Amino acid sequence: MRPLLATLMMAGALLGAASPAPAEDVKLVMAGAAIPKVFEPGKGGPYNAFYDDVVAKAPVQLDMVMLPVKRLARSFFEKQVDCMYMATDDKTFYIQNGVPLETLTVAKPFNRLFMRAYSRPGGTPPGNWAAFDGKLIAGDEGIHVSTIAQRTLPFAKSMLYTKSVDEAFELLAAGRVDVAIAYSIDARQYFTRAQKPAFPADKSFSLLTLGEGVTCWPSLEASKLVEYLDAVVERLHADGTLLSRYGFELHD
Repeated sequence: MRPLLATLMMAGALLGAASPAPAEDVKLVMAGAAIPKVFEPGKGGPYNAFYDDVVAKAPVQLDMVMLPVKRLARSFFEKQVDCMYMATDDKTFYIQNGVPLETLTVAKPFNRLFMRAYSRPGGTPPGNWAAFDGKLIAGDEGIHVSTIAQRTLPFAKSMLYTKSVDEAFELLAAGRVDVAIAYSIDARQYFTRAQKPAFPADKSFSLLTLGEGVTCWPSLEASKLVEYLDAVVERLHADGTLLSRYGFELHD
């Protein structure tokens, strides 16, 4: 039983109510990963905009809380929150936490993350794993805290981690590292902020590809939310809005 619903039922019993609160009064508590320059309170990035434009307009009541990445996962699997926003579709992640993805209520991805390797302008970016041998590699600490990335990247432990995507690219531009790795959506936002031409990356080589969506513990409200999101995302992808407004990609 979800914590919020249990609290409502207990309050009703104390007041002598004959039944729990009506379903329409139940809110889903959704947790999002608080990541600088990606999803922050009061900011206007694409993940904030997508939540406000799409998710928050679902036909269910939602409360959003922003949590650090590791705390978000712990809160979800301990059932302190009902849903995760920007949730991965990596099945191994859920198995490692004792809850197979198939047992949860899962929306289709609204974005697909592609982790790319970038070189300095005029350089040749890595196009395979062997090309990283002997290279100094930088990436932001958001990559470091991801157990999925640590499991996938053979050089994860030896990377130089920065506080932001911006710093990783600045180290690359200054010649202090040979390669910067970043998710393509974060890289595009950096190039826009810095008003710089895009650094080269081999688009045929993705170090890590993950779908991002909404994952919930099963409930009637969660099913309504997922049904709504799947329909809206399909429409926004078909008319190009996902990419043009939010920079979200859904190709393989």
